[in-house]
Amino acid sequence: MFSGMDDLGKFPTIAPEPVPSRAPAHLPSPYPDRPSKLSVEFVVPGEPKGKGRARSRIAKGKGGAQFVTHYTPKNTVEYENLVRMAAHEAMAGEAPTSFPVAVTIRVFCSVPASWSKKKRARALAGEVLPTGKPDLDNIEKSVLDGMNKITFRDDSVVCAVIKRKRYSETPRVEVAVRELDAAPA
Repeated sequence: MFSGMDDLGKFPTIAPEPVPSRAPAHLPSPYPDRPSKLSVEFVVPGEPKGKGRARSRIAKGKGGAQFVTHYTPKNTVEYENLVRMAAHEAMAGEAPTSFPVAVTIRVFCSVPASWSKKKRARALAGEVLPTGKPDLDNIEKSVLDGMNKITFRDDSVVCAVIKRKRYSETPRVEVAVRELDAAPA
């Protein structure tokens, strides 16, 4: 036994360091001493959809003056709302995190109905991969934008992304978000 270790009563107890709140700086935290890190998973059902490009149109104002207005396509808004609902349910009232996170996105597209049984079986076995639309990066944008202010305060806290796209009988997007062991900048 090491010298000085025989009487543990001589050593002061060390209190654990407080864990900072995950709530954004402008909001008071409902759980200021919460020790757990964010770890949430959810599934977005249905065919995956990529983020559409913003559209522009010319509109007329009250005085007849024309101006350009920008808008997000309807299917993009609907899909981001579907992601938002799934994320909100998975968060179960937890505050969005301001800490760095890692996101895993697993995209499962339906196999085209026109394919033969043989090609379909190969696609479901992972031997044929979905290389068509929607692009994986556009799906990622839709998913991350849908989670803004629900899972994390802003998608700028996403510091690592793992994503993949495969075929499946059940089209869906599986999402996992994990808080990293690092402090925000």
